[in-house]
Amino acid sequence: MMHPLNPRKWYFTIYFDEEKCKRNHYDPQTLYDYIEKCADVLEIERVDNATWQPIPSAHVQTMCSTMSALVDQEWFINNVEKVIYHEGGDQGHNLIDDLKKLAPHRLRGNF
Repeated sequence: MMHPLNPRKWYFTIYFDEEKCKRNHYDPQTLYDYIEKCADVLEIERVDNATWQPIPSAHVQTMCSTMSALVDQEWFINNVEKVIYHEGGDQGHNLIDDLKKLAPHRLRGNF
């Protein structure tokens, strides 16, 4: 189910690398659907095919725990190209670039 975007809160868009997906025998749409299956636990809702935002009752920490939970999944980190997250309407930041600087071990040599 798609929900309207609330740009005053944080949201993120995931881009999977199609070449990595092919090499790893995944279809990018299947990976987006995996995230959708986890949405209730992660306290996020789908805005469009590749974009999610917190559910209205989510806590501030939801963004950090959601990003951390996704990065810990091999099917995610082995196939992702970039994750652009926005906080309060800013122009966006790439989570992968942030991890390269702050915690490269979390990327497991994928970048």
